[in-house]
Amino acid sequence: MDLTRKDHDAVIRKASENLGVKPQEILPISALRGEGVPSITMAIVASDPGMTVSLARAMPQFRQKLAWRSVTTAASLSAAIALTPLPVIDFVPLLANQVGMVLTIARIYQYKITPERAKELIGTFGLGLIGRTLFIQLSKAVGVPGWLRSSAIAISMTVVRRYASIQWFDKGEKVSQEKLRALSKKLTETTLARLKLSFRRKPSKQKMEETIHTLLSHEPAAFSQSPAAFSPVLGEQRPADRREEAS
Repeated sequence: MDLTRKDHDAVIRKASENLGVKPQEILPISALRGEGVPSITMAIVASDPGMTVSLARAMPQFRQKLAWRSVTTAASLSAAIALTPLPVIDFVPLLANQVGMVLTIARIYQYKITPERAKELIGTFGLGLIGRTLFIQLSKAVGVPGWLRSSAIAISMTVVRRYASIQWFDKGEKVSQEKLRALSKKLTETTLARLKLSFRRKPSKQKMEETIHTLLSHEPAAFSQSPAAFSPVLGEQRPADRREEAS
């Protein structure tokens, strides 16, 4: 798009007509400045999730975005699973979804899972996952509507777990259980407030999954009352991160 800045909208519109797709499906890029490359990268992952690890290995500067993409998918699915009216039924799929996300993030950051590290992961994430997932189950018996509260908890736990995973796999820092609980509680409150605005009645699982996926993909800051405090959790880039990506 370097030579068409003045006619940007017209070029996008014409391209969409020629290709028979919606204008928002056209992803303009700049060969001169590299603009649009993140959008292309995320579009590749959206169409073929199996490319996530390969892209992370080839373009490490996009690891944060790729990790956020994985948590967006996991959180959306967790919210949909948490709509199940019977507390015990969704325990296994919720746990499996969370474990899958943690392992995907480990692969994105090329964190090799040895037998020794696997034991450590089970001890830290495994027991924590079970404890927090049980909290999701118990929350269904508290408050009205229970489905809204349980979905908010499922989303916030997934996002916080993503934060803890990146701190561990990328920086070698282990987040304390106390800090995880504090972050989870705060994020659950803000997520619950957001869900109340999005739904007046209990949605279908598909609708819940689509809504959360859209919110996390396009409005991560909407889930935080304090972006500065939750920026590492919600996937927002700090100035240093933007400089690294630009380079």
